[in-house]
Amino acid sequence: MPFCFAWLFPFMFFGFFIYMFFFNKKGPSFQPPWNNHEKPYREKAPKKNYYEDTNKEIELQKKVQELEQDLEYLRRRLNESEN
Repeated sequence: MPFCFAWLFPFMFFGFFIYMFFFNKKGPSFQPPWNNHEKPYREKAPKKNYYEDTNKEIELQKKVQELEQDLEYLRRRLNESEN
């Protein structure tokens, strides 16, 4: 008879909520807007202007390439002067 397993369903139903509230170490997946739990983490996040950062990176890469070319030229001059 299926009634012999009827005592399992309340344990399964309430056990899920007991697990969620007492044994889930990550906490609830949904944070309501009035809960300030995640607020300090959001404030610590850096505010970046990604376009400026990428423009600076591109400029720095160009400068590095120019300096590498200058270094190669100076090495060739040094080798020519030694020979």
